[in-house]
Amino acid sequence: MSLFDELKRRNVFRVGIAYVLMGWVLLQGADFVLDLIGAPEWVIRALAVVVVIGLPIALFFAWAFELTPEGIKREAEVDRSASITPRTGRRMDRGIIVLLALVVGWFLFDEFYLEPREAAPTPVAVTGEGEVKVEGEDAAPEMSTNPPGAPRTVAVLPFRAMSSGEDDEYFADGLTEEILNALAHVPGLSVTSRTSAFHFKDQDLPIGEIAEQLGVDHVVEGSVRRSGDRLRVTAQLIRAGDDSHLWSENYDRTDADAIAVQEDIAQRIAETLGVFLDDTTLALMRSAGLRDVTAFIEYQKGRKLHEQAHGHEVVMSLLVEGNAHLEAALAVQPNFAPAWLFYSDYYTHLLLDHATEEGETRLSEEEVEAAYEAGRNAFQRAARGAGNADARTATELDLAIYEGNSRAWRPLLEQVLASESCEDIIWVQLVGFVPEYAFAFAEASQRLRACDPMTNRYSGMILSAYVWGGAPGEGLALPGFNRASIHPFYVKWKILALVAQGAFDEAQTTATIDSPNQRARRQAQALVAAARGDVETARYWDEESRSGEDNHLFALLRAAWTGDRQRANELAAHIDGEALGHLSLMMTTYWCACGAPFDLDATPNFAATWQAADLPWPLASPVDFPLKDW
Repeated sequence: MSLFDELKRRNVFRVGIAYVLMGWVLLQGADFVLDLIGAPEWVIRALAVVVVIGLPIALFFAWAFELTPEGIKREAEVDRSASITPRTGRRMDRGIIVLLALVVGWFLFDEFYLEPREAAPTPVAVTGEGEVKVEGEDAAPEMSTNPPGAPRTVAVLPFRAMSSGEDDEYFADGLTEEILNALAHVPGLSVTSRTSAFHFKDQDLPIGEIAEQLGVDHVVEGSVRRSGDRLRVTAQLIRAGDDSHLWSENYDRTDADAIAVQEDIAQRIAETLGVFLDDTTLALMRSAGLRDVTAFIEYQKGRKLHEQAHGHEVVMSLLVEGNAHLEAALAVQPNFAPAWLFYSDYYTHLLLDHATEEGETRLSEEEVEAAYEAGRNAFQRAARGAGNADARTATELDLAIYEGNSRAWRPLLEQVLASESCEDIIWVQLVGFVPEYAFAFAEASQRLRACDPMTNRYSGMILSAYVWGGAPGEGLALPGFNRASIHPFYVKWKILALVAQGAFDEAQTTATIDSPNQRARRQAQALVAAARGDVETARYWDEESRSGEDNHLFALLRAAWTGDRQRANELAAHIDGEALGHLSLMMTTYWCACGAPFDLDATPNFAATWQAADLPWPLASPVDFPLKDW
């Protein structure tokens, strides 16, 4: 008898097949249970090693031993005429069939229970003419119900981190932002900004409710699980109107494949929404973002710290810590513009604090010069690395304002205000508020709020534009401000809008209830009293502010509101002599809403900068302050 025939007679092949099937079922079930209880990765690996080691042992026992009616005996001790291996083989065949049924059942369980899909993904091909063609004679893709030519609207919600490693949450956030950045480069897609999408992080709200608040028709959600270098990503595209799943996919890869995973997710989403992807668009999608796992983890850490730093007051220590992570990201991807913009923020605030004597730290001349150059370099790098012309123009305007390059303000401002993009603007309000541009500035801010509806800063910018445009009532009546009612930026302009209308009691209530801290409350109380013409109360709150934490910018505002021209000019002259003094005085003019808070003669540096911009001075005062007579 040949070796093959002998292996077959002794059921060695059957034992091997049954063992492999049983081991696979065991490992799949164990992986599912261990994932549920959050067991460490080494447990499933140890089980896999045991199963693999057991295979040759099982084959050896099948060859060397035989099951008989009297029990297990060595094969050499069994009489061939009395052997029951044929009967044992038939029993094993039935067992193999049962195991195969379990394997098929597991595949069905994984497909239809673990990852439910209300609609199977439809293969979609994009023709050279830009048409969406469905593969298969009777197939019909589930596409957006938007009218032809209207942009598809989509929000990418933060992917859930399903594991608890030190950097897993940052990894999930970074993967989310990489997908968002790629989709934002697709013509025909309107993608909700990262800030608004991340507003719903860890909020267990229905998809329809989230989509309604964000004003989108489609939502992308998913999860990320990491264990060692093993990576599992799930992603799905949901149509908000009927909560149907248009596309979903699971990716079992390694960390090294993370970039390929995010590229594939973004491309499949765009294709499912019926957007034409030509070679140029695909190249833009693939070049978007950081495209490096280490870099986007460090960037997410830095960005989170910068966002935490901008509460009611700017926390400089958090900006310093955040910049350390941004430096690590930029060391890998030195041309990533968003990281450079965040990086510039620390140096801008450092110099503004120095100019207005915020806090106790004073800088030497060498430190001032170094900080100024670091901030300017960051803005320049952000402009060079901008992903599109609109982002570049917006950053160039920020740089021109930072440098005091005022001859460039008007042309750059007009380009920014005429743009239809969703590119963020940082310092534009310090030029856009002047009455000539106020309503165009309001319209641009409304467009940006539509792109980023959960960001309260734009609500304050819109209201400030209406106040400076002489229509505070119209600004207060605009819908959507209720979400921003307790945001410090909006609260300040709500108080100014109310006093501009003579609604002093409501302004007083807002100042008392909605001001975020004691310093802001004192400032607001002085503002309302000055607008009433109550010099005694206004100066009382001025003295209270001087006895507490204060800086020259806030003191200058109160001096202007209460008509103390000499003190206002003295404070302005001091600020004018510092680096970024012009920026501090622009902020004072913007926030005062009183026309000219100081005389140009007192600020020769600012005067030269402002006049070179061909902007009017004094500006018309949108709020009447009876104590101020200039």
